[in-house]
Amino acid sequence: MAEEEEYKATPATLPRCDFYHVRFMIRFFLTEVLGLGMIIFIITCHSASGALTSPVNGPVTAAAAFAVAVWTIGPVTGPQITPILSVALLMTRRINFVYCILGIAGQICGALIGVALGSQMVPGLSEKNNLLLHWPGAGLSDGQVFGLECICSFFLIICCLSTIDEFRKPHWIEGHITVFSLIVYLLILFLASVLAETTGVGMNPSASLAGAIYNHNFGKIWIYIVAPICGSVIAVLLWEMVLSDGASWERTKHWWTDPYFDRTKDYKKLKRQEELDYYTEEAMLRIVHSMHKYFHFENVPLLHQLIPSQASETKLSETTIISYLLISYLACYVTRG
Repeated sequence: MAEEEEYKATPATLPRCDFYHVRFMIRFFLTEVLGLGMIIFIITCHSASGALTSPVNGPVTAAAAFAVAVWTIGPVTGPQITPILSVALLMTRRINFVYCILGIAGQICGALIGVALGSQMVPGLSEKNNLLLHWPGAGLSDGQVFGLECICSFFLIICCLSTIDEFRKPHWIEGHITVFSLIVYLLILFLASVLAETTGVGMNPSASLAGAIYNHNFGKIWIYIVAPICGSVIAVLLWEMVLSDGASWERTKHWWTDPYFDRTKDYKKLKRQEELDYYTEEAMLRIVHSMHKYFHFENVPLLHQLIPSQASETKLSETTIISYLLISYLACYVTRG
C-alpha cells in the first residue's frame, strides 16, 4: 500500500483546533502584514517632498513594490495583499472565510505599520496631514472616482483570475507563477498611471483605511472601500460564468450550490458523460425488454426490480448488469433453440 501523503494545511480548508493549524494561521497573518506593510512603507517614504523628493516616478515605485511583495509572500498566501483579491479568492472558493478575514486583518495591520514606520523614518512626513490619504482629484465627482476605482479594480482582478484559472491553455500555464510578479508590475504600473492624479491610486481598501485612520479623515473612505469590492465582484462573476474556458451552466450551478465543489472538474463534460451513460442504459433496457416480451421468459423477474437490486448487491454499474442480462437472454435463446 502506498504511503499516505502528509497532510498540509491550506487556506482552502477550514482550520482545525490544533497547534499545527494555529501556527499556519499565524504564519498566514504575518505574511500578509509583511506583504502590504512592505508596499506601504515604500510608498510612504516616496511621499517625501522638498530636497528629499524621489527622482523615481510614483507609479513606477508603487508597481515595483507590489511586484517584490508578490514574489516574496506568494508561496505562503497566494498572495492576497489587497482585500479585493481576498474577496475574489473567497468567491471562487479558493480560500475559506476564515483565511479571508485573517488576510484582510493582516493587510490592515501591515498598512498601519507601514505608514507609521515610514512617517518616522523620513523627516517631514510625520507633519503631513494627508499622508497616504486617498482623496478625489481636483474637479472629480464622487461618482467619477467611484467609477475609476471600480473599473481599475475590475482590471486587476480579471488579470489575477486569468493567471490562476485551472482551465487555462497549457502553453499559457507554463511558468506563469514565476512571471506573475512581472505581470503585476506592468499591471500596477499602468493602473497607477491612470489613477495617480485622479483618485490617488486606491484599489486596496486596507491601504485606504490605514491612511484614513492615520490622518483621522474618513470623509471619502466609503468610495475606496465599496468601489474596489464592486469591481472585484463583477470581475469574478464575469470570469467564472463567461470568460473562463471551464465556464458553463453546470459549473455555475455546482459553484453556487455544491459544498464539495471541485475547481478542477469540468462539470459540463461530466454532465455530457452522464447523459451518454443514461441514454446507453435506456437503449440496452429497451432491447432487453423487447427480448423478454418476444421470447416470453416468464421465469425472468421484471427488470426494474432486478437491475437496481443486482447493482446494489454486486457493486456493479447498472450498465454492466444490463449487459449480463442481455448475454443471459441470448444464451437462453440459443439453449432453447
